This record gives sequence, C-alpha cells and structure tokens, in this order.
Amino acid sequence: MSLNSLQNYNKILSDLDSKIELNHQMNHTLEEIGQAIFKRWFTDFEFLNEEGKPYKSSGGEVVYSELGEIPKGWRVSKLEDYGTFKNGINYLRDETGDTDFFIANVRDIANSKLLLKDSLDGITLNIKKARDYLLKDKDILIARSASPGEVSLVLGDLDKVIYSGFSIRYRLNNPENYLYIFLIMQRLKENLSNLAVGTTLQSVNQETLKNVKFVLPSDKILSNFNKIIKSLLERTYNNLIQNSDLSQIRDSLLPRLMSGKIRVHADTKTYR
Repeated sequence: MSLNSLQNYNKILSDLDSKIELNHQMNHTLEEIGQAIFKRWFTDFEFLNEEGKPYKSSGGEVVYSELGEIPKGWRVSKLEDYGTFKNGINYLRDETGDTDFFIANVRDIANSKLLLKDSLDGITLNIKKARDYLLKDKDILIARSASPGEVSLVLGDLDKVIYSGFSIRYRLNNPENYLYIFLIMQRLKENLSNLAVGTTLQSVNQETLKNVKFVLPSDKILSNFNKIIKSLLERTYNNLIQNSDLSQIRDSLLPRLMSGKIRVHADTKTYR
C-alpha cells in the first residue's frame, strides 16, 4: 500500500470514528435536554399553564400528597397500576435449541438507555421455552442485579428478541405514555438505593418495583410532554441506527484494508 493510500485509509477510519463520536455527543446532549425538560415540568412544576405562563411561579395551585406538593388535579400512582412485570428467561450456559434469538443482558441495559437488536448477543433456545420472553416495542427492561435499577427502553425491530433472567420486563397496559414512565423509571436506581439505607443495593425484585410510587400528571400535560420528548427520542434513535451502520462499515473495512484487499486511491470520498 502506497503512502498516499495509507493516508487516505487512515482518514476514512478517522472520519468514521469522528462521526460515531459526534453522534454519541449529540445523544448525550439530547438526553440532557430531555432530563432538563422533565425536571422543569414535573419537579419544579413550571410547565406552561393555559395562559402560556410557568405554572407554579404564576400562582398555580398545589395540593399536599404523600410524595409532597403536587399540582391540583395530579395524583400519586404505583407502577403496578399501569403495567405488568415479568422476570427474564433462565438457561444453562451450554443449552441449545431449535430457534435463534437475540438476548438482552444486564450489560446491555447498563450500557444504553435505548436497546437496538443489532447490538445484542445471539443465542439458540427452544421456541416453546423462549416465546413467553419475547420483547415488544416500548417494553422497559430493568436490571435485577450487577447494575440493579438500571433501565433501558426497547424500540424498533424486535423479532426474536428475548431478555435474560438477570432482568425484569415492564410492559405498560397502555403504552401511550411510555416516554413519561420511562423517564420516571430512569430515576429508579437512585430511588431504590435510597431505600437500602445503610446497605448497598444488591438486587431488585418485582415486589419492590410494583410499589414504586410516582406522580401522574393530567392527560393534557402528559400529551404535550410526550410530543416534545418524542422528537428528541426519534433523533437519538436515528443516531444510534446510524452509528450501528457506521460501525459495521468501519469494522468491515479495517481488516480488508490492512490485508491490502482494498486499495484506497487519493480521490476516495469519506462517509459523512
């Protein structure tokens, strides 16, 4: 490989890595924006009222609840009232079966707030055993141990995707407000750790999760919030998809370029 080709080869890989990192940074910013909006609306109660003014600072009425002051018309609910929990599948290390699946493990939950099928490990199990653990769009996964309380949202293509026994699936009865519930559950780790006073949180179980309480806003406020957060989530999801594609291109090019099977010419265009 000539020096000129080597320089172009390095630039291709550098540009791919730069784009992947830029998408990571964008997603981090989008997450911070979503969290900031959530805090302003549902902690500070400064969502816009009917007059387009911040609710609490404009004299919006609040009432006392078991979780402290909340806007009038809101109520306290429990997670078990809005969805069902199910522990993941248990299997032996050397177990095999008749069907190939993708499986979400605790490390996947801990590493990403949104899970993509392509990032998961493959496993072969009997369909009769695994069918009850198939995931659906907008399911939420909670890590039971290792990283107890970490949560991830599963979206997109979920054909033959299951989840491991070290996690718990939360499936909403009505997924319309999944974005709000998901952001509520992102605070699970901190809230559950606070319950383990004087000890280290070692694991999470269904009974604990069922009794987690949260504030449920009015339908109108939830609808307005979901519209805003949905646009942020779509951008985040698209960035993850693009990063998956870019990583596959990079990983396929690297060994072929190093072996000399592909020659990079000076006029080669980079992926942007």
